[in-house]
Amino acid sequence: MKPFAVILTLTASTVVLASPRIQDLSGFGGYATALAGRGTGGGANAGDNLENQLLAGLHDADWGFFTSGSASASASYSDSIVTASATSFVGLGQMHLYADNSGPNSGFRYGGGSGGWIDTLTINSAGLTGTAGRLVYTLDVEGMLKSTGFSGASRIQILEYKDKQMVPRDSVFDSSNDPLEVSTDRQMVVYGVASDFSNEHRTIDKTVTFTVPFTYGTPFELGIFANAVAGARSSSGVGGISTAEIDFKNTILWNGISSVLDPSGQGVSDFSIVSASGTDWTQPVPEPGTMAALTLGVAALLRRRKGQ
Repeated sequence: MKPFAVILTLTASTVVLASPRIQDLSGFGGYATALAGRGTGGGANAGDNLENQLLAGLHDADWGFFTSGSASASASYSDSIVTASATSFVGLGQMHLYADNSGPNSGFRYGGGSGGWIDTLTINSAGLTGTAGRLVYTLDVEGMLKSTGFSGASRIQILEYKDKQMVPRDSVFDSSNDPLEVSTDRQMVVYGVASDFSNEHRTIDKTVTFTVPFTYGTPFELGIFANAVAGARSSSGVGGISTAEIDFKNTILWNGISSVLDPSGQGVSDFSIVSASGTDWTQPVPEPGTMAALTLGVAALLRRRKGQ
């Protein structure tokens, strides 16, 4: 059974493209998505439909869903003007993403490895049922961004969701003291580079602290999603070729729970967490080897590939 339409024709000239979204998930699990081709120059958040950032008929798209295990995806596109590729490997608590592109400055190019996961958690502590709390956890983020030429650009966005809604920032959220590269009051981390007749390179090795509000004894859905894009910062008549590459195959990884807070912001030691997936989120998620992250994914379910 096809869980959603990939192409919905609205008029003779309007096409809506639909890759996986967080709204397609329930309970626990996730997806991996890879997209490559000519872009529209638009933008979207991790967890949204990202395929509509590419031109219909001028891209490749691949994705896979998982509940247990993991999913992987790969996409590759090449024509007489643009080349682009992307890979994605996602499991509960881990994401390994890669993308690159090359092409003239006269158009938008897009390579994107993306995906994410959700789990439903219930946090309990004696005497606190029905009161407000906060869960504090960290992610390890390691990767590389490159761009060359006049318009090369690469960017990664990591975004938290609670019950499929973005979570407001609070005083505990910490993006590891990096300057915020987008204007937002939501809990997200964005790292990027862009070239202007230059060669740009940036290495990221950060531990990022996120928080999520909850009510003791009440289940809630936690989601972490990321989008690693090799794109273009502009489209112009400037001559020459620009390139971009982003490599987060190693990795975006759940690093465990730092603390659980009571209504006054004090740490709670006698708590329990029940997860729908059975995962022990108090502990870091073991990281597979880099090569395994590129080749695993045979457990991916409901895969649908579309060559453009």
